[in-house]
Amino acid sequence: MLEGFKVEDFLSGDGSFEALPSGWYRARVGDLKAYETPDVAPIGWRKNRNGSGYHLSLTFVVAGVHRNDKGETGEKYVGRNIFSNLNIQHTNPEAVRMAKMDLAKIVNACGLAGLERGAEDLVGKELLIRLKFVPETASTDSDNKLVGFKSLPPVEIPTIAAPAPVNGGSRPKWEAAQVPVAVAETAPASSFNF
Repeated sequence: MLEGFKVEDFLSGDGSFEALPSGWYRARVGDLKAYETPDVAPIGWRKNRNGSGYHLSLTFVVAGVHRNDKGETGEKYVGRNIFSNLNIQHTNPEAVRMAKMDLAKIVNACGLAGLERGAEDLVGKELLIRLKFVPETASTDSDNKLVGFKSLPPVEIPTIAAPAPVNGGSRPKWEAAQVPVAVAETAPASSFNF
């Protein structure tokens, strides 16, 4: 029953379960888990609590803080898991519409136009997720709510400046030494002497 149990699956990151501050976080979509259900469901799908359908269970693994409300950036919170259940199949059509809208935002933020193989296409993809801090109440602990998804900003590749012109010329030194090759005119074949 517990074959394959790994501590790292449950105590990732700093081992803390405290909610993260509101803000944007770099994350990647984690592995999909196979859930035991009475009827066979695709990997990552799980029967919802009241048995009225299935939700897609996604895990977002934090790769760093992009910018949060505390002004933090960098590698803090790396490895923390944020969970999301999308009610893709449900008796409530509004729940399905909202879940599919979130799924479309996730797929788009991952740089995909669609899912060819299903949810497996998302595994390992990176994106930015927006978390909202939900304070604790008398009956619940503080928590995070996923409220946004967007693509990672493009990576800026440094450019290398062209060499400066030499002797006041407009061509760089390495080009100035080159002499253009003239194309010789070819004579008609009949004018060759053998």
